[in-house]
Amino acid sequence: MDESKARKLVNKYIKGIRNGLQLWQWEINITYMHQEDALAELKIDAEYKKANIRINHDDHETEADLLRTLFHELLHIMHADFELYRDQVWETVSKRQAEVLDKSYTYACEKTVGRLLAIFEHGLGYDIKQFVKRTNYVNDKRLS
Repeated sequence: MDESKARKLVNKYIKGIRNGLQLWQWEINITYMHQEDALAELKIDAEYKKANIRINHDDHETEADLLRTLFHELLHIMHADFELYRDQVWETVSKRQAEVLDKSYTYACEKTVGRLLAIFEHGLGYDIKQFVKRTNYVNDKRLS
């Protein structure tokens, strides 16, 4: 997908996804890049509630693929407080222990995000667009 189409799609859905995941207080910056080994990259500063998501727009062929990647990265932000805990633990262990812990932490985070995404897609039967539509409906009802 070209960058302008990816940017337009993300801009259309990001607010609804953020609202649905209750990430209102986060400052989220999204950029677009080409990277060989990842669909997206996320950098989190959990203490200041800031996140940078870099999306590899070239490796997404459909809107559904791109929205799924965006949702995946936003799910990581939902449990960002664990990043603070991890960083504190790293300060108390050796470099080798930190490497082992990092592998375990990364594996656990990816598994958790994968399970959360499966709940939305298969357990609740939502695709991302339906999730945003439902979120907007609930928010509109709450505000009226």
